Amino acid sequence: MFEVLIGSSSIYYIYTNIHVHGNLTMMDILLLLIIFFGVLLENIADNQLSTFRLYKQKSKGQRFSVLSAGLWKYSRH
Repeated sequence: MFEVLIGSSSIYYIYTNIHVHGNLTMMDILLLLIIFFGVLLENIADNQLSTFRLYKQKSKGQRFSVLSAGLWKYSRH
């Protein structure tokens, strides 16, 4: 979630910079990459959680177990 917050905060900067200068600068490209990787990391973490929930449901594992591995371990949003 932190990655997406950081990435989303740069959208306003990119939007205003394009209207002032008329083209993308290196900073704009860097911020777009941050946005892209933030969304990508959150998507991977969500997929790991979905896989964990399906496995837990199929194996009739502990009802209150929590995923504490992979990218979700650091993301937890």
